Amino acid sequence: MVRSISPRDFESRVLNEKGPVLLACLRKDAGFASQLQAIEEACRDLPEPLDAYLLDEDYLSTFWEKYGVKGPPTFMIFCDGR
Repeated sequence: MVRSISPRDFESRVLNEKGPVLLACLRKDAGFASQLQAIEEACRDLPEPLDAYLLDEDYLSTFWEKYGVKGPPTFMIFCDGR
C-alpha cells in the first residue's frame, strides 16, 4: 500500500530507513490513478516488502530543487538514506 508522506515525516520514514524505500513524485492529474495502481501492484509482486510513499504534492517543488528532479512522474528508491 502506498502511503502519503509530508516533509515533516520525510527524514524519519525515508532517510533514516535501513531498507529500500520507494518514493513517488506524482501530480494528481488524469494519470494519477493508473500510476498509483502500478506502484501498488509492483510492491505487491515483490518477494520482500517495500515501503512506498507518495510525496505530498505541496512539497514537490522544494523536493525537486533539492534532489534535481525534472518533473512528475518521478520514482526514486532510497536505501540507507541515499
